[in-house]
Amino acid sequence: MGSGNHTYGNELRGQGQGTFLSAASALQLSTVRTFVGDLPGNRDRGTWRVEDIGATYKDEKITFTGRFAATPPVIGIIAYNDDMNIESDYDAKTWITKPDSGGQFSVEIGELKQTAYQLRLLAVHEGGQRSQAVYDYIVHADGPDLSPFKVVMLKQAFLENNRQRVDEIVHELTTMFPNNSVLQRKIELIRSLQQTTPPLDLNGQPADVHHIGLSRAKFVSAATGWGHPQRDSVPEMVFLEVDGEFFESGLYAHAPSSYKFDLGGKWKTFKSGYGLQDGADGSVVFVVRGDGKELFRTPTIKDHQLRRLEIETTEVKILELIVEDGGNGISSDWGVWIEPTLEQ
Repeated sequence: MGSGNHTYGNELRGQGQGTFLSAASALQLSTVRTFVGDLPGNRDRGTWRVEDIGATYKDEKITFTGRFAATPPVIGIIAYNDDMNIESDYDAKTWITKPDSGGQFSVEIGELKQTAYQLRLLAVHEGGQRSQAVYDYIVHADGPDLSPFKVVMLKQAFLENNRQRVDEIVHELTTMFPNNSVLQRKIELIRSLQQTTPPLDLNGQPADVHHIGLSRAKFVSAATGWGHPQRDSVPEMVFLEVDGEFFESGLYAHAPSSYKFDLGGKWKTFKSGYGLQDGADGSVVFVVRGDGKELFRTPTIKDHQLRRLEIETTEVKILELIVEDGGNGISSDWGVWIEPTLEQ
């Protein structure tokens, strides 16, 4: 309102552009009850599912194309392209597009610079409801990395156990981004997560095995504060990521969580990384116990820095990995153990 008050009437006084309503704001206001009254279906729950999205880069602009299903129907989509290094959302630039009757849409955005962005697609339903899809990506000196948009589709297909769709998207990703090593690692992880393999018995390993990843080991017990215990992945987000780095191996450990392992007194050293999963803003404490005795405890962790530990476990029979909440409840307390390993 302050900006509008300052610019109102500027064009009449010859002082520049006057107060105006952006197309993005106008689209949203077009369904507001104050202006248009009660709309049919305005009390219905709005649903929106992006079934496919793609992106191409040309002439310093990105064109996003996609397909969605929605109820009630969508009258328009607003694309907010937000610089993630600026905390306020007011810097986000906007573009709008009108989808066709089949849910197909296309929107071209520009004014890009070399930084990390968050693209928020806000769907405005004809009943006034709002739905949103969010994508993070980076623009490098040689252009944007557009693989994250297809990776979202890959994760969605994996979570739905749609193997045919996974294969289709993997083919697209491999063709479009053959030199993206991180992407190829994510594809390999998805492939391995689709396979069912029995957990490893820590006490039944051959003598020439000197280290083993705990994420593949048999649990004595396992419990998490939200969702279920998971090996090498996390719920919804799928990939284990801390401080912007992706890891193939680890344990999802939303507080309060506990993973117990039977070492049988045969393993000398426990090594692991630990931290908050990217995208979670909770606060957690990591604890390691051996036969009930506390061997390691962190202060409260609220950032997304990856930290590492190394503990002697000679003669320890039962090793327990614990994540506690930071004293303010368990909301978003997505602790993760990264590459937990035993050595002997």
